[in-house]
Amino acid sequence: MPTTPLLVSAQNQMAASTTLFITLAATLLIYITTAYFQGQIFWKAGEERWKAWVPVYNQVTFFRLGNQRPWIPIIATITYFLGAAATILAHAAPLLILLAIPAVIMQVIAGILAVVAAYRIGLHLRHQGSWVLLYILLPLIWTIIFAIDGSMWHDDDELRNRSTTTRGGAVRIAKEIPHSGR
Repeated sequence: MPTTPLLVSAQNQMAASTTLFITLAATLLIYITTAYFQGQIFWKAGEERWKAWVPVYNQVTFFRLGNQRPWIPIIATITYFLGAAATILAHAAPLLILLAIPAVIMQVIAGILAVVAAYRIGLHLRHQGSWVLLYILLPLIWTIIFAIDGSMWHDDDELRNRSTTTRGGAVRIAKEIPHSGR
């Protein structure tokens, strides 16, 4: 039986609707999982768990815990929406596409600083710096592991006593030398 254009159109609409539903469901599941486990990390740091559930504010808190400037995620979000609007409106005024360039640059900067924040959060939780590679590749898995691993938060004073690296590259805790008073 030959298919009519109307039947093909209905099949395409059904496929598009199914794809949209699956995408939205997966996005919601990832957001809920990330927020729950990020809340656990916040709790280890002495923060309220609810902060992980608020979009943008969860990144502000993450950056602050990682000793980064907390306003970076706010500016990244604003530039993202400005860049998206410029891209959408570019058909009316082609020069508007140039507004997307700062948005892309800001997203790259925010991404790099998020990696630095994850590295420092890992140090606060007494993990080696190499764990940041997992954050770069699979941030949700990094969040789950750091949330459930039983580690405790350690403040900056203890981190300052850490050695950068040993000869073999492994992070170690430096022994404190008593101050002689000279």
